[in-house]
Amino acid sequence: MNDVGGTGGIVTSSRLTASGAETAADGASPALPLISVITPALNAAAHIETAILSVLQQDYPRFEHIVVDGGSQDATVGILQRYPHVRYISEPDQGQADAMNKGFARSRGDAIVYCNSDDHFLPGAFHAVAPLLARGAVFVVGAIEVVNDDGTTWVNDPKHTFADMLRHWEPHAFPVNPVAYFYQREVQVSVGGFNPENRLAMDLEFLLDAARAYPFTKLSPGTRLGVFRCTGTSTTARALACDPDLWTPATFAFLDRFIATLPARERQAYEQARTRGYRERRRTQRAAAAWRAGSACPGPWVCTPAALRPVTKLGRGLGRLRRGFGRLLPGFGRLGRGLGRLRRSLGHLVPGFGRVLPGLGSLRRSLGHRGPGMGARAREWVKRGCHWRPQ
Repeated sequence: MNDVGGTGGIVTSSRLTASGAETAADGASPALPLISVITPALNAAAHIETAILSVLQQDYPRFEHIVVDGGSQDATVGILQRYPHVRYISEPDQGQADAMNKGFARSRGDAIVYCNSDDHFLPGAFHAVAPLLARGAVFVVGAIEVVNDDGTTWVNDPKHTFADMLRHWEPHAFPVNPVAYFYQREVQVSVGGFNPENRLAMDLEFLLDAARAYPFTKLSPGTRLGVFRCTGTSTTARALACDPDLWTPATFAFLDRFIATLPARERQAYEQARTRGYRERRRTQRAAAAWRAGSACPGPWVCTPAALRPVTKLGRGLGRLRRGFGRLLPGFGRLGRGLGRLRRSLGHLVPGFGRVLPGLGSLRRSLGHRGPGMGARAREWVKRGCHWRPQ
C-alpha cells in the first residue's frame, strides 16, 4: 500500500524569536532539527492514539510521524485515519525490525526516534533533546519510565558506553526501549538499520554498533523522555523478562562479533562475567516466576504470600506489643539486645539463617527504639525473600 497521510506529513508552526523576529520560511527555527518519529504497529488500537497524542503534545515545531502497520485486523487503521498529519502504510511485514527499517526508508528527518505503538513520550522530551542535536550531538540518551503488567513502575536510567552496554545483563546497562534515544540520521545510514534476523534483541545489536562508531550524549540524571509499557504486547521484553531459558549465549550470538574485538585477557574476563550474569538472571527469573505462580521459591524457604501471611500478622502484633511494653517497662531495650544476640547465635547454628530472616534483627532494633511496627518490616522481607540465595 502507498503512503497515506496529510500534506507532506511534516508539521511546522510559525513562531517568533525572543527578539520578535519571525523564524524561517518553513515556520520553524533553522537551528531545530526535523525529527522523524517512526512507529511500528500491529493490532495496536488499545494504545496507538496515546502514542500519537504524546507526539502532538510535545509542542515541537518540526516533526513528522510515520506509522508502519503490519496489516492490523483491529481498529488501528481507523485511528490513524483520524490524524491527517500521520503518514502510514498498512501491509504485512517480516517483523518489528523490518517495520522499523521500512519507516526509516520513508523518513526525511535530520533526527530519528522510534516510538512503539504501546509506548509514548513524556512532555518536553523533544525540547530536551533537540538543542543537543542542533549543537552537534550525534546520539542522545535519556531515562524512561517502565510500567509492568501489574501497574508497578520503575525507571530505566541507562548507561551509554559500548563497554557498559556489552554487559547487557546488568541493571540499566543499556536503554531498554527506543523512546529513550534520539540520533542523527547518519547513524542509521552508517550502521545499516536493525537486523531482521535478530527478533529478540535487535535494539541492543543496533545500540552496540552505534556506540562503537559514535559518541553517545547522556541527558542529566532524572530527565525522562518516555514511557515503556512492558506488558503482554511487548513480545521481546516479555520474552527476555519471563523466559529464563533464553538467557544463554545462543540467544545473544550476535555478541560474538563484538567480543572478538576485545583483547584476549578482556575477552576471557568478559566471558566469565557473562556466564555468571546469565546464571543469575536465570535464577532470579525462575524465582520471580515461582512467586507469581504462588509456589515456593528455589531453596528450602517457602515465600508465597499465603505462607508468609502469618508472619506478617505476627509482625504487626509484635509491633503493637513493642509499643505497649515500651511504655510500661523502662529498659525493655535490653531484651531487644538479647534478641539480637539470639539472632546471631541462630545464624551460626543454621547457615544462612541470619540473611533469610532479617526480621529478627529488625525486631531487636524495634524493641529498643520507637519506630515503625514489625508489620512493615515483615512485608519488606516478603518482597526480598525471593532473592535469597542458599549457600
